[in-house]
Amino acid sequence: MTIDTSRPASADQLPSDAGRMTGRRARKEIGRWRRFAMVNAIVALAVLFVAVAPGEPASAVTPVITEALAAGLLHTCALTPTGAADCWGNNDYGQADDQTGPYTQLAADYDHTCGLTATGAADCWGNNELGQADDQTGPYTQLTAGFLHTCGLTPSGAADCWGNYGVGQAADQTGPYTQLAAGDEHTCGLTPTGAADCWGYNVAGQADDQTGP
Repeated sequence: MTIDTSRPASADQLPSDAGRMTGRRARKEIGRWRRFAMVNAIVALAVLFVAVAPGEPASAVTPVITEALAAGLLHTCALTPTGAADCWGNNDYGQADDQTGPYTQLAADYDHTCGLTATGAADCWGNNELGQADDQTGPYTQLTAGFLHTCGLTPSGAADCWGNYGVGQAADQTGPYTQLAAGDEHTCGLTPTGAADCWGYNVAGQADDQTGP
């Protein structure tokens, strides 16, 4: 079933004969408004949901599921309802090994995978040639994985990175950021104002900063 999410006409946009609108037409218009409001409410709830345990300071963020699928070069992992990592594909380095977790998010690239635990730690597996799959205590609220590096977003919004540092892609950054994203050899952070702050390999301009938002 396809739901029409286009915004219904507002009161001042209704036709001049709105006062003579039939009961059936009126019910249809009301139904459209209800569906529109319901869809908007669901989207708003899905955009940002951060759970903070009672009595804890605001900085002690309990991570919630933000990324249920993660794909590397030749492997893929999915987060199960119990928080386990169910992986498939190439497993030369153990990057597609199943993990019990529980995790709240998964991050994967070339041939390593990481899971974010409920306590905010990074639990990683697969190729660890340059330390990109080293476990980290955190706490983090989000993880992102590059070719040979990994970064975690701290509760204060800083970027804490590890692994290959050859072109500066794993350089720690103070931020603050609200999200991190890693490419093969570069990393970017999204600032609270919506700007992109990037670092690492920039041969094609992929790490150029952008004002956004």
